[in-house]
Amino acid sequence: MILGNHAHGVTVLGAMTAAPTMRDLEPYLLTALPPDREGMAQLYQAYLRALDGLIAVHGVVDLASGHAGFALDLALRLGAREGRCRVVATDLRSEYLDIGREHARKSGLRDEHLSFVVQDALDLRDLPAKVGAPVDVVCCTQTVHHFPPGFVARMLHEAGTTARHGAVLVDAERDPF
Repeated sequence: MILGNHAHGVTVLGAMTAAPTMRDLEPYLLTALPPDREGMAQLYQAYLRALDGLIAVHGVVDLASGHAGFALDLALRLGAREGRCRVVATDLRSEYLDIGREHARKSGLRDEHLSFVVQDALDLRDLPAKVGAPVDVVCCTQTVHHFPPGFVARMLHEAGTTARHGAVLVDAERDPF
């Protein structure tokens, strides 16, 4: 299902067992994308507020995480340092994950709080084995726009099949300029 409104700049794709309605997410949607790093941090915070209550579980995987900015914010918000959850950032590019690992280290997160796994977002069959634990929720932010529609459908299917509780894919509309 697709939850979101392009007029507000954010699209949320979800395969949650208790998916929110558009009305539930409306207060969290942004009207414009901020272009700088501070703006991206604000966007991540809006995503996290929208996901509060949906991701109240132990094992969360962030697909196509890149430098793991969202995974890091998610780990801090969900209490990974305190042992309340474990977040795994995945990407095809190990060099991106290395950057994320360094950010996590500087934030005081150890590998048991936020770990990094090279993983193809379109084939998650081996993900629980790589993670070494069941996957409760799979999320993906700021990446869906890189995939053609058929790949997005496949990623959502893989994520929904792999996660015990569901999957949330969030992306923002891009300004063509």
